[in-house]
Amino acid sequence: MTSITSEEVSRLSVLTDPEESGSRRPTNDLRLASNVLVKHSTEGLAILDAQRRFLFVNPAGAEILRSSPEDLTDTPADMFEVPEPGPGGNSYRAVLPGAGGSRLVDVTETASDDLVYIAFRDRTEEFRREKHFTAFVQTASSVATASDNESLLGEIATCVLDASGQAACTLVLFDDHHGSVKQVGTAGGYPDDYAERLTECIQRGAPLASLGAFSSQRPLVAPGWCDRVLDDDRWAPVHDILRAHRWGTLVAVPLKSVTRTIGSITLFYRSGQEPEARDVDFLSTIGEMAAVAIVNHELAARMARKSALEERHRIARDLHDSVSQTMFGISMRSRALQLAAEGATAEPKHLADGLGQLHQLSVDALADMREMIHHLRPEALETVGLIQLVRRHATSLAAQHEIETTVSSNVDNLDLPYPDQLELLRIAQEAMANAARHSGAGLLEVTFWSDSDLVRIQITDDGTGFIRDEKPSGHFGLKTMAERASSLGATLTIESRPGRTEVSVMVPRREGSGV
Repeated sequence: MTSITSEEVSRLSVLTDPEESGSRRPTNDLRLASNVLVKHSTEGLAILDAQRRFLFVNPAGAEILRSSPEDLTDTPADMFEVPEPGPGGNSYRAVLPGAGGSRLVDVTETASDDLVYIAFRDRTEEFRREKHFTAFVQTASSVATASDNESLLGEIATCVLDASGQAACTLVLFDDHHGSVKQVGTAGGYPDDYAERLTECIQRGAPLASLGAFSSQRPLVAPGWCDRVLDDDRWAPVHDILRAHRWGTLVAVPLKSVTRTIGSITLFYRSGQEPEARDVDFLSTIGEMAAVAIVNHELAARMARKSALEERHRIARDLHDSVSQTMFGISMRSRALQLAAEGATAEPKHLADGLGQLHQLSVDALADMREMIHHLRPEALETVGLIQLVRRHATSLAAQHEIETTVSSNVDNLDLPYPDQLELLRIAQEAMANAARHSGAGLLEVTFWSDSDLVRIQITDDGTGFIRDEKPSGHFGLKTMAERASSLGATLTIESRPGRTEVSVMVPRREGSGV
């Protein structure tokens, strides 16, 4: 390499004459020290001539430019753009192409006489870390925004592609037992039927890199794979995709959560670029994050399906406990009125009373249906309370079934959360309806008791009773009562013998529910 002159070294190091600065060190010592600093600096330093050709590059600068100082001497500095002149120098960001991928460099230029002094710093790794961090954040946020698993896979593939700056990315979920493709998410120019094409490749016996990473649970790097795949008829379903893109090396890593491996993520590199070890580490970390996100998303979907099923069961219970019972009462009363009218033996007042009761039942049925429509929230429960609603229900049963009813309580209102009161209302309605319709009872008593520890509701009647062990299989009313009590953490006891049946529900007060 052409040696730099003493004058140029003096300019580069911005040395001050020791006589002017008052320095006690000889000028030669300062020049030697400046040379050492330039040589060992981690920042790239270069001097260009008036034609912007390299006169000098320090070792750090040559490493950033991926060349040697000797090879750079007297060559054009085309990698640095010519900046607009400005006072005190010019700073800009340049993208330097080269083998192994481009680099992002921050550059400061200063011109003096016929020379240009350049200081430049490689920001590629910092930029890479920023993009990787962004990919981590975006991958985590994708879980909250994705509406389904397929959308989640596509969003993660896009995050990885943006962070890596490469050509394409796929996420493939495999069946645990058969190794078949379950779902695919892509970014970078794939057709909509890519999943079907992969499945066909597997059926043809093609050795998928994604399936290899999934099966081995290890990262897989495959340079030159594109040409091999194009020469293999087993890959025919995807040949047109590869011819269109001509991707380079691929990296496939497993999607591995704590409990199991669910698939793999594959990154396709641009032709001429190769992955480094840190790139594989980044992709593996994303794979672990993605696996946890996908598994959690599947669990959430499963819970949603379970909740929907439980909600249907709850609606069935409420229909049985309210609307179906009221409709049964309407049916019985209307039939009785019909028979009385046909026999022409009923007095007008009796018919009028019966029609009034029939009207009230219809009103109750309509109210119950409105409750179902509005998420089964009884309109009067929040206004008049559970005890008063039970009193109304007891009065209605007394009129319908000629049974004496009483409702007593040691408090005016039960200080319980709304959902608890709703379940207790349904339990009480079921027990009271059973007593009025099926036991032949003449007396029905409902007793409320509340203190700081628990709430108790007791429903007793003097009917024929029943033996629980001999009840018909699938006895829906008793079953739903037990389910409702269980949902409250309450204790449900049913004791029955001829002449007396007692249903008791005891609900322990939860913290914060009041006294």
